[in-house]
Amino acid sequence: MKTFVVAPGGRIDRVVNGEEIMINWRYRQAIKVTLALQAEEEDVILVIVGDGRQGALNKQAVRVAKEAGIKHIIESSRSMNTRDDMMAIAEVLPVYGPDRVIIVSCWYHVLRCAANFRLACAHFDVSMPALVLLPVWRDWKNGAIRWIRFWDGEPRGIFDALRHLPQNSRGNFAKVDARLLK
Repeated sequence: MKTFVVAPGGRIDRVVNGEEIMINWRYRQAIKVTLALQAEEEDVILVIVGDGRQGALNKQAVRVAKEAGIKHIIESSRSMNTRDDMMAIAEVLPVYGPDRVIIVSCWYHVLRCAANFRLACAHFDVSMPALVLLPVWRDWKNGAIRWIRFWDGEPRGIFDALRHLPQNSRGNFAKVDARLLK
């Protein structure tokens, strides 16, 4: 079985003295899943998409994935939002023909990825492979902060994708986020 393991979106894992450190934890989880499937001798490709930061985080993720021993990697830095991430994946489906796509993302984000992936497959008129959603949760504090930050935008983003409406960034509760992180 040919599998895509998808790590959408780029977020800084942490900042120390103003410098971005390490790849984000979604990428790390996708790398672990890919290595596990690779160990079972499955035909697996790690797909790293997103990162509206000129690809800096993606390049770092690719480097870490190669150092970890991942054999096949596709990277796309041109997308600026979840819909673009899923479009980038759907666009290469006919070339690689995976039987299954595993999307590894945050628990609050994975459903919007799925809705946008469905939309992207329809846009490119490609048949949608079996879809597996692997939500990740780093810890309770991170989950609580994310829930407060994204409680409005994520459900509306899902409904927009299901209704074929354009991606509409709605901002966030950055001030609340900043207070909670102190």
